[in-house]
Amino acid sequence: MSRKDALQMKAAAASQIVAAYYPVVDWSTGTIAPENIDFSKYDLLFFAFATPNESNGLNWDSGSKNTLSRLVSAAHAAGTKVVLSVGGWGGSYWFSNAVSSKANRATFADALLGAINQFGLDGVDIDWEYPNSEGAGNPHNAADAANLLHFLTALRNRLGTNHTISAAVAHQPWIGNNGSPLADVSAYADKMDWVGIMNYDVWGASAHPGPNAPLGNLCGTSSLPEASAQAAVSQWTRAGFPASKLMLGVPYYGYVSESTATTLQGSFAANGKAACVLPRKDMEIMNGGQQDTAEPSAEDTSEKAPPLYAPHPRSGSSSAEVAASTASKDQATFNAAKGTSSTKAAADLSSYWGQQVGFSTLVNAGVLARQSNGTYGQGGGYTMAWDNCSDTPFLYNTSARTVVTYDDTYSLNSKAVYAREAGLAGVFGWSLDQDDGTALVGAVRSGLKK
Repeated sequence: MSRKDALQMKAAAASQIVAAYYPVVDWSTGTIAPENIDFSKYDLLFFAFATPNESNGLNWDSGSKNTLSRLVSAAHAAGTKVVLSVGGWGGSYWFSNAVSSKANRATFADALLGAINQFGLDGVDIDWEYPNSEGAGNPHNAADAANLLHFLTALRNRLGTNHTISAAVAHQPWIGNNGSPLADVSAYADKMDWVGIMNYDVWGASAHPGPNAPLGNLCGTSSLPEASAQAAVSQWTRAGFPASKLMLGVPYYGYVSESTATTLQGSFAANGKAACVLPRKDMEIMNGGQQDTAEPSAEDTSEKAPPLYAPHPRSGSSSAEVAASTASKDQATFNAAKGTSSTKAAADLSSYWGQQVGFSTLVNAGVLARQSNGTYGQGGGYTMAWDNCSDTPFLYNTSARTVVTYDDTYSLNSKAVYAREAGLAGVFGWSLDQDDGTALVGAVRSGLKK
């Protein structure tokens, strides 16, 4: 690493952002009132969503303007910034039209500036899912990516440098007119403060579930090697987007699958043995559940196959040392860390088959049990396991034919450590309301050393 790169990473780490999306209409656990948010945990919140309309203006859900006003007031009083996120999976229908001509781009940029001025916002976030791609049945055009750059230029001219411009993005850069990810996005980076990599929904619910949000292709066996935190950072930086302008997105939710699987997709080492059911060592949780981890290192972000027992535990030793000397001890330690079965009756998650489920919902259902050290153990008849190939946990109950793939305090802390050591702009969660109090954001903050 050059001295220049090292200094840039150090500067980025000093100002890394902890953020989350605040969905005004939530379909899982219910929106938290703005006045009840613990703003001390967040540097920035994305208000989700307003959506583009056929006139290149903005549509708002009923009551959302009032909620946004309350959010901005409460957040600013606590020193937290608020950014308006526009679009979303179900709200990207009119994006292609809104950026398709100079006149449309000007109208759309003016609409965003108007919202900033009306609500006292700190910036805008373009959540277009996705340029030159159908997404949720959206019109799209081969010129979408080029038109997006023209729009970002117009928007920056409107907003100046006092307001942020960001975008929620996939693991790879936007699709160009040749149908492939753009090879050079440096011009976009010049107009933007950051992009947020949505490192989730890699695998959804299925009879053969896989990890929702892999840290990396850590065993070299994933059928989606381009879809992980490590891969995304590599793909965007290779295309000219600085690491210091990349935020890593993490999920505060998981997926419930109707399945009898006890391993995850892509979770087999080269020798053919399952790499996902070996336990992690319990970590000492200090100061209300904060975790101090030493891995993974960002010195080399290439995706190398780790030892079978990697990447946990995180006790300061290398993965190889842990694998060689503490594997058998880990079994007993992890069993203790998981806790015993919950005193509640066996949890029935069949109503969630094929759906997303919030982390807090898993806790409230008794599938995850709060531990005295600030972590979460197994409950409700479920067995907790760890997928070493993606560095994520999962739960299974074969008699109930249910598998839950999700992220917890361990895996989110691990991703935040990676973001810190890679010199990223920060970490954001989808979504604030699905946290169990502030347990998950607390793990993120600890990983970023905030």
